[in-house]
Amino acid sequence: MKKLLLLLLPALSFAQEPIPHYLGFYDATICSSFSDWDGSCSRTYLQAGNAADYGHAGTGEQTWTFNGLQFFGGVVYSNSLPNEDDLNEFPGTTRIVTDSYYDFDGVLVDESRSLLSDGPTTIRGLQGAGISFNYTDPAEIGAFPISYGFSNTDEFSGTFNFDGTPGTFSGDIVSTFDAYGTVVTDDATVGTFETSRLTIVETINLEISGLGNVGTIVQTRYIYYGDLPAMPAIIAYETFADLPLLGINETSYELHYTNPSVVLSNPQQQKQVVSVWPNPTSGQLNLNLEGRIMSGYAIADINGRTVASAQGQYQTIDISALAKGFYVLNLSTDGGSSAIKIIKE
Repeated sequence: MKKLLLLLLPALSFAQEPIPHYLGFYDATICSSFSDWDGSCSRTYLQAGNAADYGHAGTGEQTWTFNGLQFFGGVVYSNSLPNEDDLNEFPGTTRIVTDSYYDFDGVLVDESRSLLSDGPTTIRGLQGAGISFNYTDPAEIGAFPISYGFSNTDEFSGTFNFDGTPGTFSGDIVSTFDAYGTVVTDDATVGTFETSRLTIVETINLEISGLGNVGTIVQTRYIYYGDLPAMPAIIAYETFADLPLLGINETSYELHYTNPSVVLSNPQQQKQVVSVWPNPTSGQLNLNLEGRIMSGYAIADINGRTVASAQGQYQTIDISALAKGFYVLNLSTDGGSSAIKIIKE
């Protein structure tokens, strides 16, 4: 079905720290061209299997355990500015988050866009393969930064087009900073981290001229923010679609998870990240080493086999000879070892 919408806590102290931005905790080192959330920057997530088995219940202080995070594909979230056509179709948009979906072999299979505005963070539009939602009365998520206990409810309405069939929609969105605590996983790239969780429940009623109400979509998003640079650590989606005229009555689940851009051997240096761009890439990777001295690198495939390696200092790495798919780039520097997930297009 097409996608229609889009840490171990030291007592209560982390919960009292506000979530500074809907997109997460800003850190300029995550992307060299990223400044004050304007411009373009991307972050790679993995799609996890068994998503329906993960429990997100509970409010207040909690511990969530997400084991068996076996990925079957990837998602790249890209942040960019609207162009003139975007502003004409979705007035008021100040940033666009594009979700690019890749299969197990690293082939682009789907793409969707969320058109947002700031102050407060508001949904202006959603676009995917064959579908577009224009929120003429936008859906307000909230004015960031937000603190634990924040809750906001907003009604919205607009027009949609689904494979050439136009219609209207209306509904409400409820956003709540309802929980905080610890996320524990058995995935070494995610590990255990402190989290603040934002829960967003969006209910959309669809109408088509001459047919009236054609059904309802309810999507719940659980967004787990860690003290990680740029964008949330884990995003879980639970979508219920009841569309009788289309023969749809089902609940679907997705879970996207990321790791910090780098895992350093010295835990005191965790915030001193290195990064690569562009990611995904069909050829050259640029390295941002943040002043470190590099001694070599190795690239491993999803089975842990080394497919490329070299010793010495590099500013770029050419991976054009690799097959399409997911890999882990292991960098060795004087600041520690690093492991970064990359996608070869």
